Amino acid sequence: PNLIDKSGREGFVSNDAYRSMTALLIEFFKEIAKEKYGTDSESRREFLEKKRRECEREKIIEEEKKKNSRAIVVLSKTVNANKEKLENTKVEAKKLKKKIETHIQKRKFLDIEAKEVLAEAAQLRRDIVELEVIIPREVTLTGYDTLLDNLYLYEDERTKVEKLISECSKLAKENIYVNVLKDDYTEKFHVLQREVDEMLIGFDSKVSDTITELRDQINQEASSIKKEISNFSPESIGINNLSEIQTIQKMEELEKYVYESIKAEEIKFESFLQRLQELSFEKDWGKILEAYKSKEIELTKQVDTFYELAQVGMSIEVIDHQFNVLYAQMTNCINKLKSISVRNSEVEEIYAPLKMAFQHLESNHKMLMPLYRTTRKSKTLITGNNIKEIMYKFYGELMQKENVKLICTEEFLNYSINSFESIIMPVFLNIVNNAIYWLGYVDGERIIKIDLKNDEILIMNSGPQMSHTELTRCFEIFYTKKASGRGIGLYLAKKCLNSIDKDIYATNDEEYNLLNGACFVICNYEGE
Repeated sequence: PNLIDKSGREGFVSNDAYRSMTALLIEFFKEIAKEKYGTDSESRREFLEKKRRECEREKIIEEEKKKNSRAIVVLSKTVNANKEKLENTKVEAKKLKKKIETHIQKRKFLDIEAKEVLAEAAQLRRDIVELEVIIPREVTLTGYDTLLDNLYLYEDERTKVEKLISECSKLAKENIYVNVLKDDYTEKFHVLQREVDEMLIGFDSKVSDTITELRDQINQEASSIKKEISNFSPESIGINNLSEIQTIQKMEELEKYVYESIKAEEIKFESFLQRLQELSFEKDWGKILEAYKSKEIELTKQVDTFYELAQVGMSIEVIDHQFNVLYAQMTNCINKLKSISVRNSEVEEIYAPLKMAFQHLESNHKMLMPLYRTTRKSKTLITGNNIKEIMYKFYGELMQKENVKLICTEEFLNYSINSFESIIMPVFLNIVNNAIYWLGYVDGERIIKIDLKNDEILIMNSGPQMSHTELTRCFEIFYTKKASGRGIGLYLAKKCLNSIDKDIYATNDEEYNLLNGACFVICNYEGE
């Protein structure tokens, strides 16, 4: 009862108990270290093997990325170099068509000119085929939007020139008086047949060279294994000079080495043989690799995005309670404002857009939190005139400041839909807001036009036209080209419209895109 605890001030007393505990702990930690991290530790071997495989995978991925980057540079240079050649071919094709039309106008048909004209057309056809930019199947263009757009525009132009050359050939053949090309065809057949034979011989030679190279690699690997195991031969270890204990130790080392070598080489050779056995013309490994590489790039970007989303989610979780309290207060205030707006027209003008904005906030919050209970909403009849009025209420001053003209056709103004204001209005607000932003880059007339065609709503502007990549990706979440954009507006617009069996897409089709800028079409939703 008279004992006093002094450990907090003086620490442990260096007595027998202290020394015993210290020794026990030292031995305990040594044992743990030996078991987990010692040279012969199974856990350490597993960890090192796992680390080695991870390093190999990372190295392969990094090499593939570098290889892909080099291929992208080559591809980009090829497109740029081919553009000038394509333009020259286009000029020659136009000259040829003019030449054919001139001959036909003079004589009504081609005679002695037929050989020359068809030879020119054939040469142009070969030139245009050679100008086709073929993307290697193992190359992925994910993340290279500018190059994708250049390729799309280049191939579109090349296809037009190819069509022009085909028209020249067709026009010439339709107006040949006699078959003056019979001998030429026979000669051409034999020439092309020889080209095919030479190509097949070349392929056969390459295959033989590849097989020889593979055989050399296998022999080299086998020689390496034989050389390593020869280090354990009786002569190499000096068996005559070893004791029995040393001999037993060497036998254990030999067994361990052979067992591990056999296991490692079996995995290596089996994997190699499996890849060889799976080689066939039917299975396109280049395409499979390209798909995996595209997915890897896509997933890398998604990981970064989802990390940001996780942070946002945690922030929302923290403020959720306060938000719900404020949400209830706002609902009560808006309901009180409704009763006042019935008796006061000025308040009615404030109440209507406030109610719609609150319902839009409510619907988006509901998308984020499915269990959240929202106030009841009902469908209303929305006309084109209603939409126009809302556009002017929100953006009237801004459009006047930016010198933007909003045109709504009579067909659209007379259009009506029975739906939720909180879904329909924000879609138009988002698209018009985007249009005003991009029209800021235009020096000429700035127009936003809303029209109705075949029961589809067209929202177009005279700003910059969307590229092929933008057309296909603009509704992806977080995809944006605006300097301060988040890439969420169009994604939510599409999702909200889908929830009421409507859909939206972007197009450069001249039948719809009359202003040659950005054009969005709202139509019926036909499912995925």
